[in-house]
Amino acid sequence: MNATKQGRGPIVSTTLSIIAFAGIMTSSLLALEEPGWYVFELEENVHLTGRLMKAEEDFYVLNFQGSVLQLARSKVLGLKKPSLPAGTKAEEGEAHSDSAARAEQVLDAIEALGSLSDGERDQAYGALGRDLEISRPFLHAALSHQKPRVRALAIKLLGEVGTAGEDLEPVTSRLSDSTPQVRLASIMAMRRLGPRGAPALVDHLQREAIPNNRKMAVQTLQFWNSRGAVGPLLELQAVEKDRGVRRCIEVALESLIGRRGRSPGAWEAHLKKMREAPTRPPQDDPETGEGAPRSGK
Repeated sequence: MNATKQGRGPIVSTTLSIIAFAGIMTSSLLALEEPGWYVFELEENVHLTGRLMKAEEDFYVLNFQGSVLQLARSKVLGLKKPSLPAGTKAEEGEAHSDSAARAEQVLDAIEALGSLSDGERDQAYGALGRDLEISRPFLHAALSHQKPRVRALAIKLLGEVGTAGEDLEPVTSRLSDSTPQVRLASIMAMRRLGPRGAPALVDHLQREAIPNNRKMAVQTLQFWNSRGAVGPLLELQAVEKDRGVRRCIEVALESLIGRRGRSPGAWEAHLKKMREAPTRPPQDDPETGEGAPRSGK
């Protein structure tokens, strides 16, 4: 009898330990699925960042970039709290929980860029700009946000407080955006980031469908004093149908070439002389990557 009781002791103890451990694990999983921001890992190495609204037995309900999605649990390989990118100064000195909280604040601010409230948008815009080192990777990701307003404001912010070295390439990528206002935001941001973007902007001029966007692109090339754009501008002038854009090209050519002349033949003759005796194009600042625009333009 005593042997039997002694034999059961370890079994009962082990069983209780397993139950307790299972209870802890269940509690942890439930805590992990509380409403808030999460990164959902899906098949084929796809990661989706959204705000979990509720977790049902077979699916998750989340807000993804302003749209409500129902995501089957069977499609989710894992989920975790968002965190600051590795390498940022803030991330290096913060605990994981603090990093997650900061990341959620940035994600909330980016979503607020799409708000209908001017006050909410302005507050979010200011907060993101004040701490660009932390917000930059999230802003880069927001350039593919499904709301055009968010994309445009993220581009505008990068143009205002970003640098050519870190932000020009992602900003330039939105020249292909389907929304004209986003393309315009990209052109204006590129202007502020400097003349490294001239080749991409010249190429974009051939495809831009909106006359006002073409005007802004031409004026940006003039602002940069992009002498290499003279040839492409002459070609564009020959086929441009919009009167306002043609006049904008004429003004830019007058500025870039340094003389007035409305005749295409006169422009081309002077261009030939320029090619025979090329001048050194403006160089980027080696430290900032910024170009030196023409003053007063």
